[in-house]
Amino acid sequence: KEGQKVWEICIWNPNKFSLNLLCGFSPVQVGILMLMNKGTEIYSIILAGFLALQMYFYAEKFITLVRDKEIVFREIQREYDMKFVKPRLSRRKKNVETQT
Repeated sequence: KEGQKVWEICIWNPNKFSLNLLCGFSPVQVGILMLMNKGTEIYSIILAGFLALQMYFYAEKFITLVRDKEIVFREIQREYDMKFVKPRLSRRKKNVETQT
């Protein structure tokens, strides 16, 4: 219709493989491994592994948080619909006339 605006929102929703690849091979880890020299090989690999585990842990916790919030918001919306919207749709009304 004319004058009606439609908003389209693009949501970034990476698949599990891409997220795990980012956690395991992030730019920070590549930088650490590039700066590695003969004396710091073990420390650099351990640090890169620790960063991978930390990023994976935080990513999993964040995904769980987002899913939980989504479930809570869905239930709140359902309760609102059941309490306020649906009862008003089927409210019975009758016409009463008086003759004078």
